[in-house]
Amino acid sequence: KYYFESELLNNWGNRISRFKLFKGMKGIISGIYKNKNQVNIWNYSESYERLDGHKRLIDGSNNFGLFYNVESEIIEKMYEAFFPLLTYMKELAESNGAMFILFIHPYRYQAQPQDWQAMSKLWNFDNVDFDLRLRNKRVVNFCENKGISVIDPVGIFANDSRQLYLSKDVHYNDVGHQIAANEVAKYIDHLFK
Repeated sequence: KYYFESELLNNWGNRISRFKLFKGMKGIISGIYKNKNQVNIWNYSESYERLDGHKRLIDGSNNFGLFYNVESEIIEKMYEAFFPLLTYMKELAESNGAMFILFIHPYRYQAQPQDWQAMSKLWNFDNVDFDLRLRNKRVVNFCENKGISVIDPVGIFANDSRQLYLSKDVHYNDVGHQIAANEVAKYIDHLFK
């Protein structure tokens, strides 16, 4: 139903084009002059996706496939690589006298319904095919079973009606950064009480 990967994803030219200076400057300038009440999201697509009209669910920046309800061998392989890495990071931190804490950064479309609506409309996604908490549930469940400390602020982000992300970007704005910092501080403070 949806594309998961393509040889185009392995094309370095496409990867490098994501970081063109003009694209970055355009985002910064539009962020400065943006109306604070306006939600101005990017179109969640790369040039090759727009060219053939198919959204890749694993694309390196949005990874909608992690929230896709239909079982996928590709997604399972990603988790098979990711989960042992989490265990390794925990063990490595502890062997060096440190504590490993995983912070699950919410994707903007998880936190801001208007972003999910715009993306669903753009790519003709069927909402029943997606569970926007699926990735978080899987990762939190794994961490809890392995004794890995984890912070999942997706509910906090989703319950905040303010704009939390930069215009046309997946990164937090000042408000989003403050919420993330507060959640980390609360978690660490609780550890030492």
